[in-house]
Amino acid sequence: MWHTENVFFPVICACHNDLLYVKPWSYYLLLIETQELIAYPLLLLFNQSLRESSVPQDWKQANVTPIFKHGNRNKVENYRPVSLTSLICKIFKSIICDTIMQHLESQLLINSSQHAFHKGRSCLTNLLEFLDKVISCIDSGDSMDVIFLDFANSTQVNVKNGRRCNVPLYPYL
Repeated sequence: MWHTENVFFPVICACHNDLLYVKPWSYYLLLIETQELIAYPLLLLFNQSLRESSVPQDWKQANVTPIFKHGNRNKVENYRPVSLTSLICKIFKSIICDTIMQHLESQLLINSSQHAFHKGRSCLTNLLEFLDKVISCIDSGDSMDVIFLDFANSTQVNVKNGRRCNVPLYPYL
């Protein structure tokens, strides 16, 4: 449970990066302008939600909007879905995630080799760290075995007749 509404101010101000697709922006601007007035009611709402282990029904609803990626605009596969949810719900989620991450990091429960879900770390930093180790092995004359797995393009093989099926393998792992 949170005991002060100050926990909301940095999250409200920082959430503009996550709100690229929010239309109209007036919702976000209203939240910024009234953050000092609504912080205490949000605190009460969030604490009640945690106590009761439930969230308001409005927070469970989302508007799914297709966002064009590239290619032919007439093909469905050239769009990706973006779920637009409640701004208040996003703030709540952000506060909970930050609190959990602070606990995990302060208790040293996340290995330093973990790149996902870490601020300042990504697939790119993971790749660069791996590349650094490979180059170090090459420079020192050591050997390194590497196995690459790409489950996204793999398919199941029918054991009876040895033919490939068009069923992706990764949902079954």
